[in-house]
Amino acid sequence: MLGIDMQPRRTFIKRTAAIASSLSLALQAGLGTACRTSERAGGVASVKAKRRRIIWNNDGDDLWAIAHDYKKPNWPTRYDSVEQFLRMRTSAVKGTQVDSISFCGFTDVPTWEFPLKNMEPLGPNPLDHVVTFAHQNGMEFMYSIRMNDVHCAVYPGVAYWPAFKLDNLHLLQANITREDFEQRFWPWVRGTTPDHPLGSLLGWWGQTREGELIERFRNSSLGPLAFSWPAYDYAHPEVRDHFLKVVEGACQHYDVDGIEFDFGRHPLLFKYGEERRNVPLMTDFIRRARQLIQDASRKKGKPILLAMRVPDTLALSLSVGLDVETWIGEGLLDILVPGFGSTPFSIPMEDWVGLGHQHDIPVYGSLSWMSLFAKPEAIRAAAYRLWDEGVDGIYFFNLLRPEQFGCLYEIGDPKQLSRMSKLYQIDPDRKKVGYMNSSCLPGQVPLVFSTQSGPSTARLTLKIADHSESASRVTIQTSWNAGVDGRRTALKLNGESLANPRPLPSDKDDKTAAVWSEFETKALRKGVNTFHVTVQPPSAGAAEPCVLQQLRVSISYS
Repeated sequence: MLGIDMQPRRTFIKRTAAIASSLSLALQAGLGTACRTSERAGGVASVKAKRRRIIWNNDGDDLWAIAHDYKKPNWPTRYDSVEQFLRMRTSAVKGTQVDSISFCGFTDVPTWEFPLKNMEPLGPNPLDHVVTFAHQNGMEFMYSIRMNDVHCAVYPGVAYWPAFKLDNLHLLQANITREDFEQRFWPWVRGTTPDHPLGSLLGWWGQTREGELIERFRNSSLGPLAFSWPAYDYAHPEVRDHFLKVVEGACQHYDVDGIEFDFGRHPLLFKYGEERRNVPLMTDFIRRARQLIQDASRKKGKPILLAMRVPDTLALSLSVGLDVETWIGEGLLDILVPGFGSTPFSIPMEDWVGLGHQHDIPVYGSLSWMSLFAKPEAIRAAAYRLWDEGVDGIYFFNLLRPEQFGCLYEIGDPKQLSRMSKLYQIDPDRKKVGYMNSSCLPGQVPLVFSTQSGPSTARLTLKIADHSESASRVTIQTSWNAGVDGRRTALKLNGESLANPRPLPSDKDDKTAAVWSEFETKALRKGVNTFHVTVQPPSAGAAEPCVLQQLRVSISYS
């Protein structure tokens, strides 16, 4: 029996449909001036409540990279037909459980300003073909706007520096003069030197390891500061006006069903330490964007929704300058996607669902591609856990290679998932992804144990959506750093000791030389499970400290 109560969802749909019907006359009479009234007028409420099993985000590089001569391995350098463009990614979602396509149309310049020299056969507005594909296959089309993309912080390339940014260096979060930029930054941007202008920061902050530049920045203790130097500062009215023009342009150029504000790319909106003071500025910006979208909706005679991707919690949202609770209360958005998909096993989705549904806003659980998801069982577990929290559908970000799309035939149906094998894990710490530090919950692993004062114990929790008593096999999998003597470690699940571990092969992409083991158990239960991990002091010569790298739960069905 599926442990997910769908009754609130059915009640929600009936209630919002009734509201849409009763308020549509107000719009026709020109009385829909109040924000909350106008958002439900003209059938917006019924459109909000429609079924979206999966919202699939295309990050748009299948258009952006070709247009801007950005070379990628095994990718074409130009498009010779519409079919070739769609085959790169989009057409592979046909026949899946995807009901809505969110296409990233703005990273640094809007799609209607893309150069066309590498894709003349696609016509004057290539993105129209994705819009047409979506509508012909019964899907919504949402134009996704990255609210402050900072790939340019670590990736060289003129394509990452649009004219607006180059002409307005004073609007950036870093204090860079024109002379300084041309002498120190521009050579690196153009690729005439491999030396990053801020590379010395890595050494100052204890990170001098060789490797890709982005990995060195991610692993520096600077965190978000390492990425924020080329970000726009929304404290400037020119920045806010610039993004409003993108909203207006998207509504004018395309037959959109929605506009998406993607605050996950990237949540660096104000100078460090000035986020909370500028919360009212951002709320005013959202109100103005809402009004623009409503005006476009009236002109087109169709509902245009506003969707948003926001940090893991209300508090984390506020910490980066986003008062999401106020926006929800004022009816400023139609679709809510909490979290950026980095913590699918720990984000408090029930809290978001309760808040969203209280204001008739559907809530979608977010997944983002990660190495763990190379295992289909892990995607199923993450999606099923979100369904169990009451979400209205699944939002998938960074799922970009068609060979990965098998999950799109499964994760939009919780009943289908209920009897499929799964792999849960403790969400790891995301400090490595420096630009996410201030917007996602800290992970519970890795855990570093020291036993200089005696045995050391730690407590971890993991919420399970499955009724595991009906599974054919349940195992707990642990990963320790190389050199740890397994006889020093002990594990309890819900108070029951786990014994007789068996060795488990490491993941193919695991470069840490970690040691994996698994324990069979019947102590797992639906809901929150508690693990106690104890490490005993080492014998002479044993490695110290001990690091628990990961803990997973495997549930298999016959």
